[in-house]
Amino acid sequence: MVETHNVDFADENVDGQKIVFFDGELHPYEDVHIGNYDFRFDFNDKKYFSINSDNSANIRIHTEPKINQVWLLLENPELLPLEMRKIGTTERFIYWEIEIPVEMDSFKFSFAGTTENKSGTYFGTSGVANFISPSEKWVFNKNNFLKHEIPDWVFGGVMYQIFPDRFHNSKEELNKDGVVKWGSTPKRLEHQGGDLYGIIEKLDYLDELGVNIIYLNPIFLSTSIHHYGFRVTNLILQ
Repeated sequence: MVETHNVDFADENVDGQKIVFFDGELHPYEDVHIGNYDFRFDFNDKKYFSINSDNSANIRIHTEPKINQVWLLLENPELLPLEMRKIGTTERFIYWEIEIPVEMDSFKFSFAGTTENKSGTYFGTSGVANFISPSEKWVFNKNNFLKHEIPDWVFGGVMYQIFPDRFHNSKEELNKDGVVKWGSTPKRLEHQGGDLYGIIEKLDYLDELGVNIIYLNPIFLSTSIHHYGFRVTNLILQ
């Protein structure tokens, strides 16, 4: 993807701030091509960038098939080019991945790739470029990054999903108008009156099954039977 090349240097030391990987030394290629190459990376999408529980970072990028090698250009603080591993291929994309230890509170990075025509190209926050300027680097800061952690109680848990309306009807007096007979053949737009009290009454049954995590279908007001959908008028934003 080619976008505006946003070059912004912090001071007059331009060459000292550029990332130049294809220089004949770090990489034997010296020819750099800005062509219309398709790279896909989103720093804010955990599909592309995530931090693991062991304090390592998984970085993934998708490229078009014309790209035959990809490097992570890691600054920590010196430039450290790391070749990424090809993990999958489709007709449309090649998928690359690398896992690195997070040894510092912050670091900067960008990408470089080689093409089937034996030329190099760079990919930063502004898209494909002939070099990487300071403003075109992604910046990871551990203090600002929202890390998704799976709680310990999930591992080894037995989860039971409940569709409340069809699980157990404990109190018929709570049935609203139009509720059909419990146990009748389910129809898409009919309620059978299952409720939260019904779930409470069945906790011993769930315990006997070995269940220790209950996952409920949505229980807020909704126009649909399964409650995946809600009435905007009843949505209260906190």
